[in-house]
Amino acid sequence: MPASTSTVPTDTTPADPALGTVPVGTPVDDTGPRRPALAADACLHPPVDADDVWVAQVGPQRYLRVGADAATLLGILDGARDARQLAEALGPPWSPEVVGRSLKAFVKTGLVVDAADAASTGGAGGSAGSGGAGGRRRWRPRLPRRVAYRPPLSIQLTLVDPSRLLGRFRPALRRLTRPVACGGYLAVAVAGLGALAWQAGSLRQVISHPLGLREYGIVLAGLLVVTGIHELGHAAVLTAFGGRPRRLGVMLFYLTPAFFCDISDGWRLRHNRDRVATALAGVAVQWVCAGVAALASLALPAGDPHDAVVGLALACYVYGILNLVPFVKFDGYIALMSHLDIPHLRRKSMADARRATAKALFGGRYRRELPRLGWAVPFGVLCLLFPVYLVGFAAQSWLGGLLAMGPAGAVGCVALIGVMIALVARACWHLLVEARAAGAGTLRIALVSTLVVGLVGAAVALVDVPRQVQAGYVVEDGRVLLVLPEGTDPGAATAGHRVELRQTGLLGGSTVGTATTTGETARTDSPYAPMGTVLPIRGGPRTITATFHPLTATNLPDGVGRLGGTGQAEIKLGRVSAGAWLVDTYLTPAIRSIIG
Repeated sequence: MPASTSTVPTDTTPADPALGTVPVGTPVDDTGPRRPALAADACLHPPVDADDVWVAQVGPQRYLRVGADAATLLGILDGARDARQLAEALGPPWSPEVVGRSLKAFVKTGLVVDAADAASTGGAGGSAGSGGAGGRRRWRPRLPRRVAYRPPLSIQLTLVDPSRLLGRFRPALRRLTRPVACGGYLAVAVAGLGALAWQAGSLRQVISHPLGLREYGIVLAGLLVVTGIHELGHAAVLTAFGGRPRRLGVMLFYLTPAFFCDISDGWRLRHNRDRVATALAGVAVQWVCAGVAALASLALPAGDPHDAVVGLALACYVYGILNLVPFVKFDGYIALMSHLDIPHLRRKSMADARRATAKALFGGRYRRELPRLGWAVPFGVLCLLFPVYLVGFAAQSWLGGLLAMGPAGAVGCVALIGVMIALVARACWHLLVEARAAGAGTLRIALVSTLVVGLVGAAVALVDVPRQVQAGYVVEDGRVLLVLPEGTDPGAATAGHRVELRQTGLLGGSTVGTATTTGETARTDSPYAPMGTVLPIRGGPRTITATFHPLTATNLPDGVGRLGGTGQAEIKLGRVSAGAWLVDTYLTPAIRSIIG
């Protein structure tokens, strides 16, 4: 089934500590921009609490903490005064030199621009106005496009800005985040786990056996609703703490559909624990929904609807756990980053991992981004590898379904393969860039790169792996027929191959029998196979273009009846080289489907 995990795709950054307050008392020569003004996409947020720091925002997702002195300077920028005039307006201990140095630092962050240079392009924000204490400027920043791309592999569609509606209920939301209320949420989630354990038989059935198409639809529709509530949980908790969730929408995250909520405004919160609670609120809400579904299943009679509700509860618990994985920008990563108060933790860890690898391979001198975190390098390695795994898993999961869609689906398969190759190539390129920037010798880089490519090529050519073709089966008139969807290698149906017949559920499956291919082609009433031959559902409409081949059953412990009407099949084709396995598994079926 397609993953419906949600994520909070924000990795905002507070400013360097040096920008926290304006340094005064040390004259320098650099006077900064001639006529400074806030950038067009920048604004200044007052403290959430009276004793908090100010927060400057650049664009939709970049936040910089600034002290009161810096906020005073930023608040009077109007694009009409130079450093000397600004120093006169601020008074002692400000001087033109100090103003110039401070503005130069803000120019590097993109917060301040030179109005004289930006006037022709509209890049300056104009007058600061007089709203708020000290004339400090605060307005709603320009929101990103409704459809936006976020690297490395996320496309977001903003649906709504929930901040105004939720802001009206802030007092009630604060009561819902109190310890007593949180204890109640925990009790429901734990009770739901107990309800699933009480129904162990139904749970095993759901895990390893297919649901009907209607029940599968109930699970998917329920997950859709729950993941939407998950994101509202982020927004509600952020609102309760005084922040503003500005965007709520849907996205394609590493080729997987998901909801998202922009909680970048959490950087305005004073305490790390509030940001952590905001990041984990979605998982908490999802587990409460899972607990409610599990408890509700106790009141349902045995049958398909009961199994569907159990499956929904199980899926909610599992996807909540997956959301805690910290190696991509899921909720677990946002919580870890907020707890450590290290902006761009993932990016910096990956940089340390690349530099450690580059140093071992190519030599050179490297600066650690996170020298105080001994686990940054292995964490960065996992962050580099996990996106490749996600894309590969998505490709493997979607391969059969996409190929069943004909040439259009095959083009999608080729696109997935291209994305995987691009991710690997991008990581290798960044590694070489790190090495060159650190002074590694060109000759050593060339020699080591050649050696690594040679070793990989040798492994691809010489290492043998088992090859198996994914197909399906259908039981008709007492016969077990192998189903080869369009695009599948026809050689898989030649005589003598061992076939494992499997029943697959939400989270796994089991082998229910084995058979052997006969090499023959069967005649059927319809050229189309049920959906259950390529997807983990029971039966389903006949929509899959395929060929049918009779099997000789060799091991059916409980007879044909245990097979059900449809299921998946794995055809064992012996061992081939790793390179041949990659081509035969991912590329050849797609090309065969495209060219017909």
